[in-house]
Amino acid sequence: MIKLQLVETYAQVVKNIARFNSSLPASNELQRRLPAFLHWYYSPEVNALAPAKFIAYQDMDSSLYLAAKDTDRNSREAIKWLNHWFKPAEELELDTLKNQLIIMTGKYNKKPHKMICVHEPINSIRLIKEPVFLH
Repeated sequence: MIKLQLVETYAQVVKNIARFNSSLPASNELQRRLPAFLHWYYSPEVNALAPAKFIAYQDMDSSLYLAAKDTDRNSREAIKWLNHWFKPAEELELDTLKNQLIIMTGKYNKKPHKMICVHEPINSIRLIKEPVFLH
């Protein structure tokens, strides 16, 4: 039985996001699952997105994810835990991140799920600078 431990720090999350993206080109199974992921998380530190269930657990990699995909751990637990560091993206950030996700999944001839929810770090610097009007 595989024992998954939730991440303890934001740095672990960022490492998992980077690991997901570096694992993707070599994993046909992860590529196949891209349209099934609903909750995506963005890290400005690595300028990349990754799904909740992959990034919420310590030392996750593609083989561990695929071996653990049917365990008692579920996406709801991952999403709830990731709320420590993330919030739903809104407005221009949401559009920008959705476009980034479309481009990323498109590299593997996949499209994101129609009902995706994209999250950004709570303390993130805005991706798109809003114009400042001085009066």
